[in-house]
Amino acid sequence: MRNLIFLIAGMIAYAAVFAQDVVITEINYNSAPAYDTEDWLEFYNNADFVADMSGWLFKDANDSNIFVFPEHTYLDIGEFLVLCRDTAAFKGFNPEVDNIIGNIDFNLSNGGELIRLYDDQENIVDSLTYDDQPPWPIEPDGSGLTLELINPDLPNEDPESWVPSDSVLGTPGRDNGWVGVKDITPETGPPTEFRLLPNYPNPFNPQTTLTYHLPKAGRASLLVYDLEGREVVRLADGWHVPGVYQVVFSSAQIPSGLYFARLTARDFQQTQKLLLMK
Repeated sequence: MRNLIFLIAGMIAYAAVFAQDVVITEINYNSAPAYDTEDWLEFYNNADFVADMSGWLFKDANDSNIFVFPEHTYLDIGEFLVLCRDTAAFKGFNPEVDNIIGNIDFNLSNGGELIRLYDDQENIVDSLTYDDQPPWPIEPDGSGLTLELINPDLPNEDPESWVPSDSVLGTPGRDNGWVGVKDITPETGPPTEFRLLPNYPNPFNPQTTLTYHLPKAGRASLLVYDLEGREVVRLADGWHVPGVYQVVFSSAQIPSGLYFARLTARDFQQTQKLLLMK
């Protein structure tokens, strides 16, 4: 009996740990008058299994303000779910976004507040207190922009983990321009200089991998151009944390020839030649 109790307790602890992999990744708390989608927020499944969110709870700072997730609400691995104050108002501006639920019968505060996500046993899954004052980004307060988490692996209770969206209406139901970052061990630490390494393999067909180093956080882009200077593809374009990044360039839709990959970050630029031979 004692072993059974320990086993059950271990299973509960295991479930609670993995439940925390559902993360709040975007918040629209004060729409612009011309783009009034009403309030909404976005959840992301950062775990390696499907999350059953049936019966989960969302609350703001007031314990009496509760939204209960409907039965059969599932969030697949790496997928998003948008919770709306008013689904009709939201769809009026985002008709292409289908992964939504609602309606919440309370507003998110324009002046910032605590928001909380609980599982169906009322264990806390994720919580944070956003604000419309520094050090939180102030642009989402009534301009039509949203608060976007830079990366789902960052602590979302930290204002430094958030940026204003690049465009009006934000990116509900899809990623915020995240790019795959390689693990950095404590022994090596972050890179010490900006750098775009030669792609491998080169020449290549049908795809090649590019690696770039970013020692500081900020916006960075990795674009591929043809010989005429025309943009072929954007391999990366958005906010990055310090790290070593890898992206794959696929040549399925372009002809053989010489191309150029250009990394731009802060005042740094570097270009590498890519030779595609089909």
